[in-house]
Amino acid sequence: MQNNPTKKIGLIVSGKYEALSFLRYISVKERIGPGKYDLYRFDINNYAITMIVSGRGMKKASNAAKVLIDKISPDLIISIGCGAAVQPGMHVGDVVSGNLVTMLEDGVFEQYQVLSALHPDAYRLASDIVLGFDARLLVGTIITVNNEQTILHHDKLDFTHPVLDLEMLGIAQIASSRHVPTLSLRGITHNLSKEGVESLHTILDFTWHYDKKGVILRLAKKPWLLLQLQRYLKHKILASHHVASSTYSLLQVLSFDFQSDFDKPEYII
Repeated sequence: MQNNPTKKIGLIVSGKYEALSFLRYISVKERIGPGKYDLYRFDINNYAITMIVSGRGMKKASNAAKVLIDKISPDLIISIGCGAAVQPGMHVGDVVSGNLVTMLEDGVFEQYQVLSALHPDAYRLASDIVLGFDARLLVGTIITVNNEQTILHHDKLDFTHPVLDLEMLGIAQIASSRHVPTLSLRGITHNLSKEGVESLHTILDFTWHYDKKGVILRLAKKPWLLLQLQRYLKHKILASHHVASSTYSLLQVLSFDFQSDFDKPEYII
């Protein structure tokens, strides 16, 4: 694949686990600051990459996307993070490449945004990397949540390999409004079809960000849930490592084979 040294990539990382997992591959980097967000500047495959750690939640992710676009005017945004699977057969450590992102509002799916697709060669490479971890690369739908509604009714989410997250729709909306193509990868930390909503992953990774009082009350009533902490950390680190490793490997062969018209439904990255 050919690369273009003039291309700039914005990398939005959802949380500290994913950021630390990715940065361990980067020997030469510049930290940009001070500011509201942690930003890092480095080169991979002759691309100029600026990485921002957004933090959890759609608002934080939207603001981080704005900062990144205003600062570097990227040719591509890559969003990486972790999420929850909701269908049987999806496992901890699997990585989902999002081809679509949406949100459930008042029982209706809306605000659909199409995401970039991986070039077949890049997809095969990423699949091989993930298979090396005894996991899989799946193509699926990212469903951004901002309350318990989607989580509680996860068994009704009839999408291809759906994964719940807190950020992607916010990033996609900003990127689309600025005509910047967006690629998204999510590592699976747990599966609601197996663990249900009363797992430490759901409580700490989702509910905490929009109902902190509810989390405190829930843990006060069921303190034994904290016994899941060791497994929680193990799965979090595993998923972060898989998605970070896959992204770093993809950046080695990334090409910008865009369709000419931004309004067309798909971009091959």
